[in-house]
Amino acid sequence: MQKEIRYIEHKNFKLNNFNNGEAIIGWVELSKGKKWIKFGEKKFSKSTGEKFSNYQDEYGEPYWVSGVKKRGSNRHPCSTNGKIKIQRSAVEEFLRWRKEEKLDIAVYEVIEG
Repeated sequence: MQKEIRYIEHKNFKLNNFNNGEAIIGWVELSKGKKWIKFGEKKFSKSTGEKFSNYQDEYGEPYWVSGVKKRGSNRHPCSTNGKIKIQRSAVEEFLRWRKEEKLDIAVYEVIEG
């Protein structure tokens, strides 16, 4: 199993045209064909045919999962600009990969994990 940092955004279709989902950057485990990923205790499977999501959790809730972008535009194009949570265990790797020295606290909120 492969471990990578990913961007995960809950696409809550019931709120404001899909735009107010929680967003997190953290370590995930990916299956060989990326048909499913695991983030903490949550497991997501690949979904198809959705415009605003590409994975779903075990309850069918939609999520947008992608690699972390160097340019910083991680949020789905149809999302609002709320703070993005980032796992404390992923901060060092995230900053190293983006060639930055510190997180922008206006954009990110560090959480345990």
